[in-house]
Amino acid sequence: MSLANGKTLNLLKKNGMSGTFFWTGSPKDSKLNGGHLVMQDNKELNINGHVTNYNGLKRGVLIFDGKNVIFKRIYNIKAEYQGNIKWAIGGLSLYPFYNPTAEGFTGQYADVLKKTNHSAIGVSNGGKIYLISVKNRTVNEFRNDMLNSKLGFKALINLDGGGTTQMYFDKSIISSTRGLNHFIEVI
Repeated sequence: MSLANGKTLNLLKKNGMSGTFFWTGSPKDSKLNGGHLVMQDNKELNINGHVTNYNGLKRGVLIFDGKNVIFKRIYNIKAEYQGNIKWAIGGLSLYPFYNPTAEGFTGQYADVLKKTNHSAIGVSNGGKIYLISVKNRTVNEFRNDMLNSKLGFKALINLDGGGTTQMYFDKSIISSTRGLNHFIEVI
């Protein structure tokens, strides 16, 4: 996980994918973009980056402890997880748990579920980590596509999508002009 400081992946020329939810009105401001779990090397990338939202609801989180990727539904990683955190990122659980209402994606936040571009991070039964971006799918369609694929996910979470969806690998891009707060960097 790395900070993008309001830049696109295309401008940064960094291999990776857009990360979890953030306030698009000021992507550079780490104080305004807290409350969405994103951590690197046991440190929060934004203020309150140890919680998944401001409503106290448990959401899906993938944690890499240096050896294994662990899926947990948590609200506060500091209170609910005691191990090492090489990196961690939170979002809408797609698998093995899936209940957008329980995770607070209702009302003004239900737009996450609509037909648009979507991004996800998942781990297969074999331990491989996948970064996935798709165009013009609902969350339900996206989830079903991933679970019916041959990748064999043991855990999958939906990240920020829509106009935020970006991926950059060796000059091959899926991009938007929206600056990012942070991204999943592939080294």
